[in-house]
Amino acid sequence: MQRDTDRTLGALARNSKDTDLLEQLRVRPCVPLIRMMKRRIERFDTRAMQTRREVGNRLIRSVSKTYRIPGRANPDHRYWVFPITAKDRQGTIKCFREQGFDATAMHSMDAPNDDSSQLQRLFESILFVPLETDLREEELSKLVELIDSTE
Repeated sequence: MQRDTDRTLGALARNSKDTDLLEQLRVRPCVPLIRMMKRRIERFDTRAMQTRREVGNRLIRSVSKTYRIPGRANPDHRYWVFPITAKDRQGTIKCFREQGFDATAMHSMDAPNDDSSQLQRLFESILFVPLETDLREEELSKLVELIDSTE
């Protein structure tokens, strides 16, 4: 459809206009959304979270120690997405997708307003790979190879 996948999915996920935050917070969610949120909270699977953490930790241990992974030292990762850096984000995203892994540069974080050009460069180079809990060993190895080959 010749649309930017990241922009389209990002807009759908946010489903909010560029209006005042307080105005957005005053809008009451519809009943089906409230029910779905209640069900998700009540059925939250802590084992799945632990499995996700184990897969993320295995990936961290497997990726080259010289490869720069933002947040690598964080002792309490949840690994909904796996952050990596790349000089050519769009080329890297394309490469990952061609190999069967989703990747995106979209995020809702902003670099703090300071004079750190190093921090700004990090934010401009970061991309995210959603981390699936059911990755087979060969898929995990392929992902490690892709990450290690990223500049």
